[in-house]
Amino acid sequence: MRDLSTLLVIDLEETCFEGIAPPNPDAEIIEIGLAVLDMPSRQIVEQRSIIVKPEHSLVSEFCTSLTSLTQEEVDKGITLAAACKILKKEYLSRDRNWSSYGAYDQRAFRRECGQKGIAYPFGIIHLDIKGFFELKYQEKLSLTDAMYKCGLEFEGRAHRGVVDAYNTARLLLTLL
Repeated sequence: MRDLSTLLVIDLEETCFEGIAPPNPDAEIIEIGLAVLDMPSRQIVEQRSIIVKPEHSLVSEFCTSLTSLTQEEVDKGITLAAACKILKKEYLSRDRNWSSYGAYDQRAFRRECGQKGIAYPFGIIHLDIKGFFELKYQEKLSLTDAMYKCGLEFEGRAHRGVVDAYNTARLLLTLL
C-alpha cells in the first residue's frame, strides 16, 4: 500500500567532466542526496548523503570543484546496488512517492540501474518539482533562481546532493 504521508526528495551527483554537458552516458552516480518530507506536518524530518563508488569512471578535478567530492571520498562509498537496497529497506522507496528538481535524476537512475542490472529502487510515481514550478510561474529556472523567485535563499553548497535535496524540499514546501 502506497505511503502518501512521506515524500522522498532526491538529488543525484554524478561523475562529470569539463566541456561534456549532461546527459553523459558514461557518467555514474557518486552521491544520492535525500531529504525526507513528512507531508502532514510539512517538515523535513531527515537528510542523508549516500556516497556511491563509481565502477567505471573517475572523479575529475572539474567534478571535485563543482561538487567538492574527491576520488578518495567516493572510493570509500558503497556500490549503487547497496545504495538502492538502503533506499528500499530504510526509506521504503518502492512504497513512497519521490521527487526531484527536474526529470534528470529519474532518467539518470533508470539509465544507470539498467546498465548495471540493478532493480530500479522506486515506485511508479515521480513528482517533478521543476515542472510544478514552471506551471505555477511560467518560467524555466535553475533551483537556486526558483528559490529566489519564491523568496527563499539557497542554504549550503550547491551541487552536493544532500544540500540540493534539502533545498528542493524547502522549495516544494513553499510551492505547496
